[in-house]
Parts: sequence; C-alpha cells; structure tokens
Amino acid sequence: MRVQGIGYLLSNLVLLGCAVSQPAFMQLGEVQLSPPQIAAQHVFFEEATNLYFGELPEGVLLCVSGKEDGREGEKPIYENKMTISESSTLRFRAKGRGFISSEYVTQELFKVVQRKVELGFLSPRAEPYNKADPEVLFDLQKAKKNFSDRGWLGFKQDTVHVELKLQDEEIKGVTLSFLEDQRSWIFGPKSMRVDGFGESNNLLFSKTVTLDSVSQSEGEHFRFLESTFSSVSPHKLRISIFPLQKIPSWHPGRGSMPWLFIDEIVLL
Repeated sequence: MRVQGIGYLLSNLVLLGCAVSQPAFMQLGEVQLSPPQIAAQHVFFEEATNLYFGELPEGVLLCVSGKEDGREGEKPIYENKMTISESSTLRFRAKGRGFISSEYVTQELFKVVQRKVELGFLSPRAEPYNKADPEVLFDLQKAKKNFSDRGWLGFKQDTVHVELKLQDEEIKGVTLSFLEDQRSWIFGPKSMRVDGFGESNNLLFSKTVTLDSVSQSEGEHFRFLESTFSSVSPHKLRISIFPLQKIPSWHPGRGSMPWLFIDEIVLL
C-alpha cells in the first residue's frame, strides 16, 4: 500500500498518529512511501541547471543514485536544491522512518550547445496538434507533461521526417525528446534513423537506433531516444522517426495507430 494524499507531511504524520493511538490493521513496515516530487529548472542546459525537491516529513530522507559529477552510489540529500553541471541520469527515492522505500523517480538532464539550425522539411502534423511553431523543436525548452501544452507537436502517421540544414558545425549525436502517456494513446517511437549529408548531397553516415520494447506504464513521462556517432560536420541532416504501427494488445486501444508527440530535437 502506498501513502496517498496531498504531500508527504500530512499523509505520513496522520498515518503514524493512527498507528500509535488505535489498533493497527497494517504494520508500519508494510506501508510504502510515495515517490518524491522533483522539478527541473531546465532539462536541456548550456552551463548548469537546478533540481528542486518537495518537502519531506521529519525522519524521511531523499536519496539519489546514479552517475553524477563522476560519482556513483546512493547518497542522502539534505537540501531542497541540487545544482547539476554535466549530463546526468539520476534516480531518486524516499526512504526511512520504518516505511518501505518509495519507487524510484528517474530524472535525465542534458548539457548541450545551442546550435544554428534551419528547418528544411517537417512531415505534416495531425489536427488539432499542429498549432505550435515548428521552431519549438530547437528552442531547448521542455514542454509540460500535458500533451495539450503548445510545446508539443503531434503526429499520427507511419513515418515522421525532419530535414535540418546546418552550418557545417561538428556534431556527435541527436537526441529526440518525446512524451509517453498511454492512457491518452500516446506512445514513443520504435526507432529513429539519422542520415548525414555533405554539401554536394553525398551521404556521410547513416545510424539507426531502436527503442526497447514497450511495457505498460501509468501517468505521463518524458522519454528520450539518443543516437550517437563519430564527430562529423554535415551540411544537412535527415531524421526519420518510425512510430509504433499498432498499439499493443494489452492496451484498450489495441490495434489502432498511436499518437507520437515530440517537443525537442537536440544536436549533441
């Protein structure tokens, strides 16, 4: 059972009070803490970004694990803010007070360089999610988790093509930022191919990456698909994104074509 309610403080203190004042129907060690609340100042950043943490009750610690600033392993956090200066994938959970530790919350952060990009071609977006300016794909600003946010571009087709004209800058990868909200029939892509071309339209490289098989999940999630390659200075990039062709059999919308929502394409 997970402690529910508005915030940890009221939920957990009320639960503890009940356990002391009246016969307990459930032992304290059988109750799981809710996942911690994490807010990122910027997911994509050039110098540094801050993570902000929700308040926890006395005796409950926020712990972080993962590689951050060259260190690995779980450690407690005693402040309500953490500054990150390098690309990181961090996992957070609440633990202590005799409760079962919460489930992990994963936060991905990307240190990037702002690049000059000209959009040459973009596949048509589906109504009514075609109102946003396509340039939002390159503004390094994460959209909100609500798919109706104007930072998302919505697609419902076999393949999404994006063609970018560059200034022959050196790059070493592409990160696609997308939304997963299975309750709203929104799924991530199954794969992405990145083709780089020289000034005479000669093919310099081609790289395909595939997303892990789709599993059931609840709620809205930011997801990322990254393709890395040897440093190269292409004149043009052609990015082909391949959505799932059908919603999986375990979903109420099984057999239907899912939605794909993209908010950022980041050049590494």
